Amino acid sequence: MTTRTRHDIPIATALAFVLSMVWAWRNWANLVQLRLPDTADVMPLQQVRDWLEGQSWIDLAQHRWGMGLQMHWSRLAPRSKSPRWR
Repeated sequence: MTTRTRHDIPIATALAFVLSMVWAWRNWANLVQLRLPDTADVMPLQQVRDWLEGQSWIDLAQHRWGMGLQMHWSRLAPRSKSPRWR
């Protein structure tokens, strides 16, 4: 790893943190009430809720949609939102 690359990682991390905090501050009212902007945000959250209510880890079907639609989102990414993993 070059010297420049080693110095870029903390800068990029700090920039990502600052931008995330600015976004959260600007949208705090929506975040607190879980008013999410689109279905790409809502469906992973719903998968975590279904899993916490007893749906199998490998069953990614959303039974609210007709006969049950298989979702393409993995449960690995949103698992940090779950109280089971804290």
